[in-house]
Order: sequence, then C-alpha cells, then structure tokens
Amino acid sequence: MPAGASHNIINTGSRSLKLYTLYAPPRHRDGVVHPTKADAEASDEHFDGRRRNRRGRRNPHVVETLMTSPPPRPDWAPIADLHPTQMTVGLREVAQKRLRWRSRIRKEGLRGAPRLVVPIVRGPAGVMYLVDRHHLVRAVGEEGVHEVLIRPIADFTALRPDDFWRVLDARGWCHPYDAAGRRRAFGEIPAEIDDPRDDPFRSLASALRRAGGFAKRSTPFCEFAWADFLRRRIFSAVAMDFEWALGRALSLARTPAARGLPGWMAEPHWNLDASASSASPNVAR
Repeated sequence: MPAGASHNIINTGSRSLKLYTLYAPPRHRDGVVHPTKADAEASDEHFDGRRRNRRGRRNPHVVETLMTSPPPRPDWAPIADLHPTQMTVGLREVAQKRLRWRSRIRKEGLRGAPRLVVPIVRGPAGVMYLVDRHHLVRAVGEEGVHEVLIRPIADFTALRPDDFWRVLDARGWCHPYDAAGRRRAFGEIPAEIDDPRDDPFRSLASALRRAGGFAKRSTPFCEFAWADFLRRRIFSAVAMDFEWALGRALSLARTPAARGLPGWMAEPHWNLDASASSASPNVAR
C-alpha cells in the first residue's frame, strides 16, 4: 500500500467499527507475523515467491513475482501484442476518448500522443495482459496509434493458464462479465483489444462520473460496479435515450441504495456541462 493512500471505509452495521493496522516489510514471506512495527523494521526476511495453503504448506501451483520498487521504466509495446482482461467496453466511452485524444495526436504525432502509461501483467508464455485503460488503448488504436507505453506490475509467466486467470480474478485484475452483467468462463474473455463487445451501461457509468455522480476511485473496475447498479434499475432505456438515462442515473446516484458503491457521495456535485457532452459524442464508427 503506497504512502498517502486513502480509503473510503463505511460502517454499515449498528456496532462500532474497529480498524487494525498490521505492519510488515514489503514482499514479506507468507505466514510471517510481526507483533509490532519495530519488529517488522528489524526483520531481514524477504518474500520467497511462494504462497502457502491454509495448512501452512507451500502451494507448488502458485508462483508469482511482483515488481519491486521503484517500478521499471515504461517501455513501448505494440497494441496488437496486448490482450484484454475484460469482456466488454463502453463504445460511447471509447468515442469520447477518441475525441479528446484526436487533437493531441494531430499535434504531437502518433508516438507522442499517448503519454499515459498502461499497466500490464505478464501471463503464461510471456503474453502481456492489460489490467486497466482498455478504453484508452482501444481509442488511440482506432485513431491510428500502434504503440503505447506500458509498465509491468506483475510477472505470472510461471503459472499455468487456469491458475493465471484465478490469480487475476482474486486480485480484481480481470472482469469476466458480459454485457448483461452475467459472469462467464475465463476462456470467453476476448483475445484482442478490439474484440470486447459494447456495454452501454459502462458508458453510462463513465458519463455519470464525469457529471459528478460519483468520485473517481482506484478500485478495479469501479465503473463496472456502477454499470451493474444502473443496469438493474434503468434496464434498456439507455439504448433508446441516453440523455434521459443519464438524468435518471444522476438521481439514483444519491440514493441510499448506492451507498456501498466505490466513490459514492452523499451530496454529489453535478457537472451539467460534462453530462451534456457525454450524451452526444459525434464520432463516426
């Protein structure tokens, strides 16, 4: 957990909430417990690259290498070599990002435009998988960009494919859900960046965030959580009238039913200009 990280912890129960802070050096061995911070700082033990099962024995099927600090320097990688870890994207959201990046691409050139670094993990056989920024990568790719900057955050090349996807799922680094919000098999996740299908509620969730309906959070697949929340309450209206659906989403965002969602705000700060621009992107596909 990096220094300065903040968490929005909400007590939804009727009793007092107790928080405990556990100190340990980075990359500590599984099963090691230090009673105090001083003990942790004095320890010279290191993570041995292996996890153990509940009985304390090493699990030979789970071997991972996490990237050490400082992180490696970003490097360029072809978009064609990156593989998605989710089944859907919001095509309206992709269109919005294309609009925002098009002028920058024209100004700085294809190689100079995509300055944002995309996080990836290396899977079996060294294959690179995106764990975030699927919409951005697809958008700049559709604008003619062939390479983006990547930063590896974990190396799972030693894992078998089944174990690899289970590890990603446990870490919240994949989203095997279709456009109806139904969980699917890992094998149904598309292989190419351009393959994920459209989920209009994912676009609605992004428009809601830009309109001030909820705060941006680093929670993995935060917008998908909001998309599923809206999907169960607005149904198919988003496809027929996106502007009406966004207005309805703004109302739903401040209800108690949304309290447990990442970025929920008791009193949202509406950004009507952003909501208006999100409702009608003018990009030919």
